[in-house]
Amino acid sequence: MNKSILFFSLLLLLFSQACDPSLPPSATELLTGQNWRPFSYEAPDASDQQKLNYSDILEEMRITYEEDGTYEITFENGIADTQRGTWSFNGDETEITLRDNVNGNSSLSVEDLQSVSFVYSLEDSIGEVTVFCLAN
Repeated sequence: MNKSILFFSLLLLLFSQACDPSLPPSATELLTGQNWRPFSYEAPDASDQQKLNYSDILEEMRITYEEDGTYEITFENGIADTQRGTWSFNGDETEITLRDNVNGNSSLSVEDLQSVSFVYSLEDSIGEVTVFCLAN
């Protein structure tokens, strides 16, 4: 009898912790289901012309990551073609790998991820770039 009570008490404790709404959301929960809009970036090695071109592209860019592991990058005024592919986190959710048929694999280092903001860095044609995004 005592073993049964102990077993059910432990089971109840484990179940209640698994359903605890006070636990912080995972990185996947924070990243997915949002429309991310880049609003600023840092590219210390880029020329002034490269920075101007990059600004024009980022201004139009919208990024959506889905829970099913797909992503879509759209450009509001058709400045570039829509990009679609798959994405995944590494084990500790500090790096995102993007895969598509056009660009192959790309890696984004997650610098900060909150419910309304996302900062990532990547190695791009203009050098190391840090991108600051807001959810909308």
